[in-house]
Amino acid sequence: MKKIRTYIYLLPKKMKNSSISSTNGYASWMAILCFGLLLQILSFMSILLLQNSFLCLANKQSQMDLSSLSQASHIIKNNNYVRRCNIPKEELIEYFEMDMGKTHVTFEDMDTFIQVIQKQPNKTIEMNVYYDEKGVSGFEIQKK
Repeated sequence: MKKIRTYIYLLPKKMKNSSISSTNGYASWMAILCFGLLLQILSFMSILLLQNSFLCLANKQSQMDLSSLSQASHIIKNNNYVRRCNIPKEELIEYFEMDMGKTHVTFEDMDTFIQVIQKQPNKTIEMNVYYDEKGVSGFEIQKK
């Protein structure tokens, strides 16, 4: 029996690795590392979501601008045709209004440019489409 007792006493005691566990037994540095990684992933995902929402808004606005520019181009072609072919002045499109979804759009011919005003519920966009005898020569956009 003495041999068994001495054998039990000779077993090495469990050594505590202080670099892995904290005083309460949990691996705190691993938890902090995982938490930091989680914060980085969440911030990256929020930045991507924010960029995608701005891209969707820009895409919607560019579609409105292209639609307005296309309609202004049609008005320019019609007015140039009327002016060149000596058709009566009643055929000129000097003022035109239309609705594009929730946006009210007004076109007004000023002889050298067409003023396009887009009235949206929360903002107004004014676009000047400059033209000559050949067609559209340029445009500028002003947000109000």
